[in-house]
Amino acid sequence: MVIIFGLLLLAGAVLLYLSHSHQRWLANPLSAWPSRVAGCLLLLAGLYCALLAFSVVTAIFATLVLLMLYWGLLPFIALTPLVPQRADEKSRRQKNVRN
Repeated sequence: MVIIFGLLLLAGAVLLYLSHSHQRWLANPLSAWPSRVAGCLLLLAGLYCALLAFSVVTAIFATLVLLMLYWGLLPFIALTPLVPQRADEKSRRQKNVRN
């Protein structure tokens, strides 16, 4: 149940992150309304799993800590080779290297 809790929170956090206009993973963000509703539902499902596995206070604390971790690390994944660079990012980085 704990692994499902973590994975549901991760999926919800990624959906909410990818629906934001400042995300750097995709060329265009996901459509806001459906992905944000799905992300929130996944977060609630993760919280429900945490409530089944832990006490109420521990479940809320674990949920908030994992969300802080996920949302703190998600922007940095765009800097890895796992995510293809957008054309404007490539040109900006090449200009910085030349100078």
